[in-house]
Amino acid sequence: MNSKEMNTYDRILNAGVRLFAQKGFAATRTREIVNEAGASLSSLQQHFGSKEKIYIDAVNRAMTKYAERMAPEMKTAQRLEELGMLHGTTAWDTLCKIISKHCDWVFDPEEKEAIVLMNREMLDPHPLMGVPEESIEVMNMMARLAQAYVGNTDSLWAKLMAHNIIMTLFGVVNYPQVVGDIIGENPEAEDTREKLHLILQDYLMTSIKAYLDQRKNDSVIGDGSL
Repeated sequence: MNSKEMNTYDRILNAGVRLFAQKGFAATRTREIVNEAGASLSSLQQHFGSKEKIYIDAVNRAMTKYAERMAPEMKTAQRLEELGMLHGTTAWDTLCKIISKHCDWVFDPEEKEAIVLMNREMLDPHPLMGVPEESIEVMNMMARLAQAYVGNTDSLWAKLMAHNIIMTLFGVVNYPQVVGDIIGENPEAEDTREKLHLILQDYLMTSIKAYLDQRKNDSVIGDGSL
């Protein structure tokens, strides 16, 4: 694929990401994508063949970029787990780093459309895609880190906690009008976005630590089964 063809491919794919994020797969028409991309239906057919293929490539690209961004922290956690070193403070510090990196990703304005697209796929998976595996891997690692910190082998509470962390962060990006009405500011303005980033990260860390410490205490006294 030469540079001109790659440029057309990228324009169509980027247009697809924007429109799928705004309207969803079903409501987005092929002609809207080519108009948004400044391309032709014949070029769309040449590079993708169908709207479904654009959607698959768009979601896969978003997933790949997400996985690459989370990779350093995930690899560290996996290595510590392999070495049997995930316990106590080490488990908590590793969990904090993963949550912090996730916060950075969610509040990166360049990733907004990809994040909205990922969230759509998690809420209503396309039959050809399914729930993004990359996000499930991160949630499962968060859950295992929480369990390691608490010293509790039951996983239900930890998986629900990890799911709530991810969806809380997604909510800020996916419902900017609601967030704006609540705080009385535009959440997409740079200064406000930075404040929201710091406040939400602090809230998550503080509330999660308190919850995990309570579970650890319950485990010690024999009441940590739920």
